[in-house]
Amino acid sequence: MGAGKAAGGVAAAATAPGACTAGIFLWALGWRGSPFALNLFKCSLASLGFLVVALAAAGGTGAAAGGSWSGGGGLGSVPSVAAGWLAFSGLLGIVVGDNAWLMSLQILGPRRVVFCDNLKPFLAAAVGRWWLGEDLSAIPLLVGVLLTAAGVTVVSLEKARQESHSVNKGRRHEVWGWAAAVANVSLDTVGTALTKIHGSRLTTWEINLVRFGSASLALLLIAFIGNVWPLVRTAVEALPWKYCRGRPSPPQGHELQALENSSSHERGVGAEGVTQESLDPAAVGVKLGPGGEVLQASDGEDFELTRGAWARLPSMPGRDWACVTLGVALTTFLCPALGNYALFLISLPAWATLGALGPMYALPLGWLLKREPVTKRAVFGATLAVAGVVPLALHES
Repeated sequence: MGAGKAAGGVAAAATAPGACTAGIFLWALGWRGSPFALNLFKCSLASLGFLVVALAAAGGTGAAAGGSWSGGGGLGSVPSVAAGWLAFSGLLGIVVGDNAWLMSLQILGPRRVVFCDNLKPFLAAAVGRWWLGEDLSAIPLLVGVLLTAAGVTVVSLEKARQESHSVNKGRRHEVWGWAAAVANVSLDTVGTALTKIHGSRLTTWEINLVRFGSASLALLLIAFIGNVWPLVRTAVEALPWKYCRGRPSPPQGHELQALENSSSHERGVGAEGVTQESLDPAAVGVKLGPGGEVLQASDGEDFELTRGAWARLPSMPGRDWACVTLGVALTTFLCPALGNYALFLISLPAWATLGALGPMYALPLGWLLKREPVTKRAVFGATLAVAGVVPLALHES
């Protein structure tokens, strides 16, 4: 491989997290729905973009170089075996891995999740050595990985210094949090290795089309189940008891009166203490919609508690949709396009290390957009990370 191509791979791998970070800032400004709905929207929209560009970039009769910008015989020439493995890698890294990351972040908090995330370059080094057969014995590569990982860790921990250490203090919850964090790192690394193995004859657009397209189909299926299941459950709950097998017949007469009196005393209120006013939502500051769903709490904050709302796209102004769409173009389209281009030009640990530079870009973006302060420790960490990029670039070139 020529030095020019390797340098282009290093530049693309280092630029990709910048595009990703900028898109995440835009999502923070505009998105008003659930994380699952955002994952569904970004994967579906990016898949359409990859389809258009893959069709436009197709040309020639032979196979394309892995991760190239153009060439190949088009979508019809993609081997079914390669497509299957790429779809599997998308399921591991995008569907399962992203949700595991969100779960670990909710349970452990950002500080410990950041620590686990920065183990990815070292896991990538092991996978690259033992699975892909890459030569990782060079000192500049090891020095670059160590310096960059250390710098990213310092910056990330400094940015998360004010965040809660753990949302759930229970040992069982923390075990699940650590398991989810390790699963995210492992599945993402395995998915990347599968992409490098089975995408070696496809363009970056074709690779991303298969991975994000399959992920969007899986998410659509989950969303469908999430929207249909509450309707089925509501219908089942509304069935009369006489049509449900295995349920006792409804109590009648004095039995019903006894149950009502017993239930009232268990709540600490006599039967005469339950009035229409105590059951009126307006009395406790809750506003109900036409279907009985909660629309507004007593503090005036609007929110949805409708079953299945997590699996539906939110209702937002056009300006917010434009902001989120631009974020998708940067985070879910440009970032993986650059990343998969670089994946076939440099070694896996170097790729994983450069792909973790997002916190470096978050420093200036946070200062420009949110006026977040930049501490001396953050500057020191950024200096370490940038210093580590130099030996990485020299080794790959």
